[in-house]
Amino acid sequence: MVTGFGSFQDFDRPVSQARRAAETVRYTCEYLERLKLEQVPPETMGGNVLCMNMFRRLFSTCRIPERPTDRFKRVDPASVRFITVCCEGRVFVLRVYDEEDELLTIGDLEVQLLHILRHSAYLNSLPATKRAGLDDEGLPQFVGALTAMKRGKWAEARQALVEFDQLNERSLHKIETSLFTVCLESASPATPSELARQCAASNAGNRWFDKSFQYIVFGNGMVGANMEHANADATVLQSMFRWLGERYLNRNGGYETFIESRHHSLEFLPPPELLRWRLPHEITSNVIPTALGDFERDGSKLRMVVVRNKTFGKSKLRAEKLFPDTFVQMGIQLAGFRVFRRAVPTYESGHTRMFVEGRTETIRTVTTEVLAWLQMQDQPGADEAEVVEKLKRAMARHKELSLAALSGNGIDRHLLGLQIAAMQKTGSPPALFTDPSYAKSGGGGNFVLSTSNVSGYPWLWGGFVPMLPHGIGICYGCENDFLSFMITSFDPSDRDQQVPGPPGAQLPRVTAPEFQRALFQAFEDIYALVERNFDTEAEKPAARI
Repeated sequence: MVTGFGSFQDFDRPVSQARRAAETVRYTCEYLERLKLEQVPPETMGGNVLCMNMFRRLFSTCRIPERPTDRFKRVDPASVRFITVCCEGRVFVLRVYDEEDELLTIGDLEVQLLHILRHSAYLNSLPATKRAGLDDEGLPQFVGALTAMKRGKWAEARQALVEFDQLNERSLHKIETSLFTVCLESASPATPSELARQCAASNAGNRWFDKSFQYIVFGNGMVGANMEHANADATVLQSMFRWLGERYLNRNGGYETFIESRHHSLEFLPPPELLRWRLPHEITSNVIPTALGDFERDGSKLRMVVVRNKTFGKSKLRAEKLFPDTFVQMGIQLAGFRVFRRAVPTYESGHTRMFVEGRTETIRTVTTEVLAWLQMQDQPGADEAEVVEKLKRAMARHKELSLAALSGNGIDRHLLGLQIAAMQKTGSPPALFTDPSYAKSGGGGNFVLSTSNVSGYPWLWGGFVPMLPHGIGICYGCENDFLSFMITSFDPSDRDQQVPGPPGAQLPRVTAPEFQRALFQAFEDIYALVERNFDTEAEKPAARI
């Protein structure tokens, strides 16, 4: 299953975990109210209105594991009045609307979340013999770890839960139909990179990865999110997170947010409900421990760098007539050429929301024009004027392919549709999709460099893992005064047998920190080349989308 993850940064003042979680819940529910009232304006690009249908499935949506394929369980969020909260491996149901159908205040939500934290701490403090007498309800059974398993195994485990006891089916239904999930964590990540890594791959027993999105709030008040990507794309979640970030940093939003509790007493607030389970012995003794161990093992291999390059930003790049996205993509290509010693297949995501139900298309950055520039860029004694000319052509070609992808004229989704249609009709893929050259071009999920531009949200960092064990994931944002990056890789010590190619022709193993250093050097070199040779008064932008 493919997930995305992200974290919020640059909070000007720390707050407690319960208060941060309460703010997060309240502001997200405000956004839901805006959606229900159709107060979220349609998004546009170049004067074209974008499809907004994915917004309809942000809330009360869950991916359900089944054979032969998963399905989505969706209910009308207007009929749901609660969220789910994961804490210490337990799941609680928290009502977010009062009896008058008004959103709870931040103060009320903080009271309820403190109750969850304290109740979990109390249960943890009990001797094991006493906990065993609580009819299983107090045990942190980490059922959420099942959602981290391979989909077929999770489908079998879920079916076993449903068949074993109706109590399990009720608990599953509550989680799956809840508006969204909040995960309360005791850890306190100290750096942006550690915060992002915790959001990506930690504590599977305290998650429900099938939910459309789940917030992760840490002991020091930092917050991030984990998103199920098959349900919706990053452009949609970004819009909601932008609202959330603005509310964090400036509470003067469209709704009056009451901070203090109206009730001041749990007498008026029914306590959150602790969901109960009755689990088969095989699930508790074998399946869940295995799921926890596998996730911990795989998650420990993830390497991540979260960093800003304050030397460059949109303002500085545009002063040199450079389009920021093209500049970053050329930097990625030069860095990749240097560390891998060859051009490698590269994926850049582009959306197709100018069309009804549009999702994404691939912008293929590696072209003959890019390769011609790369082969000359670092060549000793190369004619600099010729290098500049080749760079311009590479940038112009990137612009053409970007526009083609955004306007529905890319090739990858078309090929995917043909492959699926052929598989459904014949049961086997056509020869094109099994040809080695198709994989070498990145087809079939074989892109060594996987990239995505998430600009316009300076306090938000997004990311994803690489497509391949030996690949690199690069999520970046182009802001006025800096470029932000979340770069991911896997531990090279685990990849000796997984790097493709015959002996002597394998790709070098590259880590996220190594690629980040090469990338920033590439930016310096490209900018210096441009600064020396571009006539900023006479020339038009080399590439603009």
